[in-house]
Amino acid sequence: MKKLSRIWSFITERWSSYIFSITSIGYGLLLYFNPSLLTQNDAYEFMNRALSFLGGAGLGIIFIFLGIGMLGGTTFNMRLLRIGTLFLLLSVWLMLVLVFGIQFIQGTVNAGWLFTLSIAMNSLNVVFAGRNKM
Repeated sequence: MKKLSRIWSFITERWSSYIFSITSIGYGLLLYFNPSLLTQNDAYEFMNRALSFLGGAGLGIIFIFLGIGMLGGTTFNMRLLRIGTLFLLLSVWLMLVLVFGIQFIQGTVNAGWLFTLSIAMNSLNVVFAGRNKM
């Protein structure tokens, strides 16, 4: 019972890290298995032009690998891996905020910039709330 309590405590102390990792992996899987999503949706038009060298599957792989890295760093208490992937993932999410924001300013009605901004800002909770657990 005590061991289960310690495991639960470990998970809840790092809850934000787990949510951020799993969200990033999920979005990566969505892009990987639907690579044409970037070309079929007007909301992704600017991102498709800006990131054409990656494509949907390439961007998806970046999210998946970084999300898995952060998940592993969090689970196995590997501080350097966790911090490194956190800031790389934050950079990729902020890039999406910028791209979706530009699309919105150019007149394409989408909520992508709000959702990606929310994910990016919530990831900062990992930094601020978990300083002693990082």
